Amino acid sequence: MPQKPYRIPGRALWYIRIELPPSPDGKSRQRTVSGVTRKEVVEKQVALLRELHAGTALEPSTLTVGEYLTRWVEEVVRPSRAVRTYEGRESMIRLHLIPHLGGVLLAKLQPAHISAMLAAIQRDKSAKTALDSRTVLHTALNHAVRKWQLLPQNPVDRVDPPRYEPEPPALWDEAQLRRFLAGNRDYRHSVLYRLALDTGLRQAELLGLRWADVDLAHRLLSVRRQSIKTQTQGYITTPTKGRRGRSVALTPGTVAALVAHRAAQDAERAAAGAAWRDEDRIFPNRTGGRSRRRTSTTPGRARSAGSACRTSGSTACATCTPPTC
Repeated sequence: MPQKPYRIPGRALWYIRIELPPSPDGKSRQRTVSGVTRKEVVEKQVALLRELHAGTALEPSTLTVGEYLTRWVEEVVRPSRAVRTYEGRESMIRLHLIPHLGGVLLAKLQPAHISAMLAAIQRDKSAKTALDSRTVLHTALNHAVRKWQLLPQNPVDRVDPPRYEPEPPALWDEAQLRRFLAGNRDYRHSVLYRLALDTGLRQAELLGLRWADVDLAHRLLSVRRQSIKTQTQGYITTPTKGRRGRSVALTPGTVAALVAHRAAQDAERAAAGAAWRDEDRIFPNRTGGRSRRRTSTTPGRARSAGSACRTSGSTACATCTPPTC
């Protein structure tokens, strides 16, 4: 007979007990779900009964951590997060969490298990990998507590995060920046490096730029998308982080460089003829399509140097001092 929702005096939530199939040794089992309203707990009851009937319900007493994490990343993360986010969490689970915790029953997972895992990862890999592993596990188990109600509390809450202190980025000085720009003057996409210094854009944002994003008359650049490489889908174009574009001002020197870059691209288009793919890219390959060659990490260092220069208000950076830029 279906159970009815009930409330506990002094608590705001509604609860309902659900009878589960007996355990292998014949013992009766129950699960209690909760919700803010009576309607919510009834809906959860109906959903769980359907899963039990279909054989897809998660049972914490027999479910392993590995089974839970695999289901969580495929059913929760994959449909709702960006491709790179899903790939990062899936690889973290596959390479680090499952090898250490995969065989532990979810209901029996203790802080001691997690502490031992983090110590091993920090010893064999790095403190950064251990910290990232804890973050992914914490996020996954929060879902088990708050959404799927498989655990009463998150055991990761009782495990201190590994200590990790990132090294400060190496920034170039004015002389290094000038040498870098001079050394890359003949590169067909040399203006990419100027934009990195001038705007602070990330590499993926630079490679995602279109000519429609540039207002040369008003010296403005609209940043709307990024071109990224994924493990499962190859190169894809997605909206920028947060899905909110932004406008960035350009220096006169960078505007002049973009004008020259467009003229050179027009010559490439004419030489390519019918093979040219008109995708309006500022930094395409030699036939107009997506550039599949990742630029070096050097633009990132140059971008960091330029950003630091602008933030500090210094006029030492060659690309940050209009109008001689």
